Amino acid sequence: MCVPVFLYRWGFLLNRYRSRDGILHAATSQASGESDRIAQHGREQVHQTVLSIESLAEDVTTNVAQVEDLAQQSSAGADQVSAASQALSRLSVDLNTLVARFSV
Repeated sequence: MCVPVFLYRWGFLLNRYRSRDGILHAATSQASGESDRIAQHGREQVHQTVLSIESLAEDVTTNVAQVEDLAQQSSAGADQVSAASQALSRLSVDLNTLVARFSV
């Protein structure tokens, strides 16, 4: 009678251990799956951020090129205004000289 009770308790403990082991295994699997999903979501966010940064960098490069082009155009315009101003000054001197010849 002592042996069957011992075996019964041993079987009960063994089943209980297996049940806890199964629960722990399921919880570990679930946590691992959740961790994988979180890691995947993080990777996707990083990928989207990198794409956004690349797009922003392209926009900045384009804008810098446009500003450089406008600066060159402004410089060329300023050079033309300066040349026209000098020519007008020379014409004004010539006109004053001609007017002075016809004074009464």
